[in-house]
Amino acid sequence: MSAIGTEPDAFTFEDCRNRLREATQIVLGKERDFEAAVKNAADAEAFYRSQLAVKFAEYRAAGKGVEESTTLARADVSVHSRERDYRAGVLKLAAERLEDARDSRRSLWRLVEWARERDLIAARAQVGQQQSLGVTG
Repeated sequence: MSAIGTEPDAFTFEDCRNRLREATQIVLGKERDFEAAVKNAADAEAFYRSQLAVKFAEYRAAGKGVEESTTLARADVSVHSRERDYRAGVLKLAAERLEDARDSRRSLWRLVEWARERDLIAARAQVGQQQSLGVTG
């Protein structure tokens, strides 16, 4: 049993191309997820603010003071505050997952470069052996 990636057929050109395509598709999917999370977070924030404004206006119209109206309005829309905070958390997680996918693709690219260098070294060694034996191709 040899070390990972040292087999002659490990990381062939076709294998590398397929792995990079798969990694690219994962990154593109994570980008779509991130875009959706941005939209959802923005929508949740906008809804929270609009509902807070409505409740605040209701309390002010009823004669409550500014500070009391603010406190009561926040209490009334706390469920929307929770949703806003949840969506912000999902957005942060989506950003981290996107960055992880990009990091994985970069790591894969480094492995592809390593495999290319490995193949070049092996080819040079084979040519050197052939030349030392007097074999021409």
